[in-house]
Amino acid sequence: MKTKKKNSRFSGRLGVVVLLLVAFSFGYLFGHGNMKLDQRYIPRLVNTDFGKPEDVDFGLFWQVYDELSRNYLRTMDAEKALYGAINGLVLSLEDPYSSFLTPEESKTFQEELSGKLEGIGAEIGRRNGVPTIITPLKNSPAEKAGLEPGDQILAVDGEYTDKLSLDAVIAKIRGKRGTEVVLTIVRNSTEPKEYKIIREAINVQDVTWEREDDVAVITMRQFGDNSTAQLSQAASEIKNAGISRIILDLRNNPGGLLDKAVEVAGFFLPAGSVVVKEQLKDGEISTITTEGEPTFAREPLVVMVNKGSASASEIVAGAMREYKRGLVLGEKTYGKGTVQIFKDLKLGAALKLTIAQWLTPQGHHIEKNGIEPDIVVEYKDGEVEEGGDPQLEKALSEIRKR
Repeated sequence: MKTKKKNSRFSGRLGVVVLLLVAFSFGYLFGHGNMKLDQRYIPRLVNTDFGKPEDVDFGLFWQVYDELSRNYLRTMDAEKALYGAINGLVLSLEDPYSSFLTPEESKTFQEELSGKLEGIGAEIGRRNGVPTIITPLKNSPAEKAGLEPGDQILAVDGEYTDKLSLDAVIAKIRGKRGTEVVLTIVRNSTEPKEYKIIREAINVQDVTWEREDDVAVITMRQFGDNSTAQLSQAASEIKNAGISRIILDLRNNPGGLLDKAVEVAGFFLPAGSVVVKEQLKDGEISTITTEGEPTFAREPLVVMVNKGSASASEIVAGAMREYKRGLVLGEKTYGKGTVQIFKDLKLGAALKLTIAQWLTPQGHHIEKNGIEPDIVVEYKDGEVEEGGDPQLEKALSEIRKR
């Protein structure tokens, strides 16, 4: 996911202390006489015990750095080495949603949340340690090429992904419109297959809606910067059209910003309703509630979800289900229930770091559990004629009973 943008709420955590140690230690080491320049102006460590924690000898890191800079056959890129070291530090957490972003990756990530990017148009996460397609966007190059939720990305342009961070994989897949990327995909443990995809400009419209006679079908593709404004516009059009039944389609919605998910829930729930709970590392639980009166206070509601519905979309679906505000229909959701902050760092780099986990209003864990629909309607490959949508058909049938 995706993450909750934030630049604070992080203190006293070893991970950030170590991160800052690596990032700023060069200047500190020079200033305190622990590192000096040799005659070729290459930094050499003098005191390899500097900064040594009680239980971990970080002198080993500097010993390796010194050995590489001294004896490696070719010139070592110090910036690349620094980024690699920090990335390895974050990867050691073995958390699929925590990652270090280089300045270029950070810029791309923020562009994605604004709805403007170039690439194949797919949300990618890590499942069981493997980069995985969570959702191909509608009418995107990824969807047209035949990619599906759950597809595992074995390689990008022939480079295996097992040693790459998730953001590095995503960065390799993205690129200028008109260029080609080749993904090696494993689906349901079958033999790997190559997919050649031409990148396009991806302008993600967070919210769209269509009329199905007496029902408005609102499709939310992500919870981005523009979600609330676009939903407000759609709600105004729906009200003016005199439509009083709502289907909220969160299928293949990978999530996005937490505050936008809470605002969206506020369109349907009374002011002050608990949308989600956050449980921190120390066990402390805080609640996040809606503000303002709902636009759709009493209109019959069905929420559609599937295995591509993740993170923020699971929060909204879970709240609707537990308040019995609407019927949840479709398939069990993805099960991404952790909170990430987005921390701006020096030089334009950034850190996505898991700091808490999400619970539903009644205290149920979303992580790995997902949201179970009230009515299960599966959408299986090969069982549906092109253009058919059994989940939508069932949703329309159910909402017209209300």
